[in-house]
Amino acid sequence: MNRLKKIFIFFFLVVNLWSCAKDQKKVSDLKDADLESQMIQLYNEGYKEYLEGDTLYAAQKFNEAELIFPQSDWAPIAALMTAYVYYSDDYYSDSIYELERFIRVYPNHPDLDYAHFLLAMCFYENIIDEAISKNCNLIITFHPLIFKGIKSLKSENYVNKCIIKAVKNNINIYAIHTNLDNNPEGVSFKIAQKLNLANTSLLIQKQESNNLGMGIIGEINEFKSELDFLEYLKIKMDITNIRHSNFLGKKIKKIAVLGGSGSFAIEEALTKQVDCYVTADLKYHDFFKSNEKLLLVDIGHYESEKYTKDLILNYLNKKIPKFACVITETITNPVNYF
Repeated sequence: MNRLKKIFIFFFLVVNLWSCAKDQKKVSDLKDADLESQMIQLYNEGYKEYLEGDTLYAAQKFNEAELIFPQSDWAPIAALMTAYVYYSDDYYSDSIYELERFIRVYPNHPDLDYAHFLLAMCFYENIIDEAISKNCNLIITFHPLIFKGIKSLKSENYVNKCIIKAVKNNINIYAIHTNLDNNPEGVSFKIAQKLNLANTSLLIQKQESNNLGMGIIGEINEFKSELDFLEYLKIKMDITNIRHSNFLGKKIKKIAVLGGSGSFAIEEALTKQVDCYVTADLKYHDFFKSNEKLLLVDIGHYESEKYTKDLILNYLNKKIPKFACVITETITNPVNYF
């Protein structure tokens, strides 16, 4: 009888505990559902304030929406809207802060590319504002503002917003990206110069001209181990982060360099039998293309082109010394490292 009593008590406790757990889950689910509804309400309030023109209050509401339920799918959307409303009303430093936080907190979000784009536009507009403050009437830039035809100008469009601001303030924008990429003393030449490369030649030569092409091949003054060369590269280019393919245990002397996105020239670097190819924007699968014959090194897109503005300034000072030329103080690199 005592044994049956114990069994009965055991089953009674199990059923009650299971019932309590079930009730607790119900409470938890209800709490999450309640938080999400509050979050959506805050988001909608923020959007309403944005449409009515109260940027700062809208940003506050979007921030609150993100913080109240950070596990929700709405949280990153609210975070991105905070950055956008700041950008829409020319609060660029606030927008940059929010965008950099979004990139850091939500590195795998599907809208990450949009965040990087908006960050770049903040920097572009910052440069225009800087030009206005310094009474400049011409901006010479490496990367272009316009990538495809424009049929109308609407202020809510990011690119158009920059164009309208420049036109209203009588500022011309002149982009020389492909020109400088193919110039024998352009972007890649500047990298070769920083690395003190000797016996230089073009990596990819244009068929119609002996003097135009992309990339530079040259030699450092002595053989270096792969590790020593990377240290040398970091010092000469003033960088702290490098991505590279597997070490091959071979000495480095003959180098190919190409500023900006250079994965398309890996085959050419292999054909020219260089020991190392230095470029930027290499994807995961690009590193396998070394075929264990050369060291592939990615120093970063901005990092590979950051001396371009010095190149342009020196050329202009030499050609038109009576013109007042200044280098922008705005840092335009949208990529951060942690």
